Amino acid sequence: MRAPASLALYTVSVAVSMLATLGASAQAQVQSEEEATRVRLAAAYAAQPTLSNGCSLAEAERRAGRVDEAAQRLDTLLEAARVAPPASDPTARATLSACRFNRARVHEDRGGLRAAYRLLALALDTDNVARLRIVEQRIVNVAARLVAASGCGALPSRFSAEALLRFADDAALRRCVTAARRAAPFCRAMAAADIPDTEGRYGVRRADENTTVLVEDRFLMVVTARGRRVTGLECELGADEERLSTARYHQVGRVRVLEVVTQARVSYACDDCEDGDDCRCADDGEVHYFLGARGELLLVLVPAWVDPQSMASFSPDSPELRDTVDLPTAVEGAQLLVNGRRLRLVRGALVPAP
Repeated sequence: MRAPASLALYTVSVAVSMLATLGASAQAQVQSEEEATRVRLAAAYAAQPTLSNGCSLAEAERRAGRVDEAAQRLDTLLEAARVAPPASDPTARATLSACRFNRARVHEDRGGLRAAYRLLALALDTDNVARLRIVEQRIVNVAARLVAASGCGALPSRFSAEALLRFADDAALRRCVTAARRAAPFCRAMAAADIPDTEGRYGVRRADENTTVLVEDRFLMVVTARGRRVTGLECELGADEERLSTARYHQVGRVRVLEVVTQARVSYACDDCEDGDDCRCADDGEVHYFLGARGELLLVLVPAWVDPQSMASFSPDSPELRDTVDLPTAVEGAQLLVNGRRLRLVRGALVPAP
């Protein structure tokens, strides 16, 4: 009986050894192919040192295990693009997005979640839909890990969690939304004595026959009158100069969503102004607020055209609050179409529709 057992052990040992050899051989082949790719791309970059070639070379360096070289190269490329931005065409923006995405992955590999998140947020600025979806999924993943490590306060804007949920549903981000609603709700019920009289008032908008919306002293107010019963919600806005533009309800399945759009314009004297010229300049801003049936905040968005550095900018702004597409909001059954993105309400949050 010993001989067959010994033979079996020997056979197993030989098989394991062969598998190990084959695995090592396959790994060596992969490493060889990655190194060959790196060498080829290095030659291409040396012949034509463009942002696209440099970004491709850096990714090849990362895959070949040359992480320090990849990080240094990407930092140099991104700094050059910051100082002298490339032409703002779809191809150039997609390339810059790819470079930022690749640098974010290096930060992730080294545990730098905040730096990775910052670059992924900037990488959202691309018209390439396939690339955009990859970035969106990645930033939600990093945001969830960042929240798990440092809490919801690690997100750059008080409106980031809601904005990220429109990319992908995530339990950690939902908890951030729930915690914010409990600790510091965006809208609060007004005392009866504080509800303003909207009759004949200038600048108000009617969301429906019972609901009047107005902005006063940096507060958005939603006043609902049903018979003799009048209720009001007061919501603190994110900028000083916001003025009410439009307010309307969207019937999303069985739930009504209130969309309020505010606009801001700040005028000032132009810096470069010669005698005889019109020296008046102005910055413009716009914000879209989406509120649930009980006044809970569902989403805040800022159009891409709003300059984040202007005096009319939205102070809690962040790249994840922006879409490169700016379309009117619409409804299809139980789905809300926001800038062409299909969303649905699930447990009080707007998340992607299947």
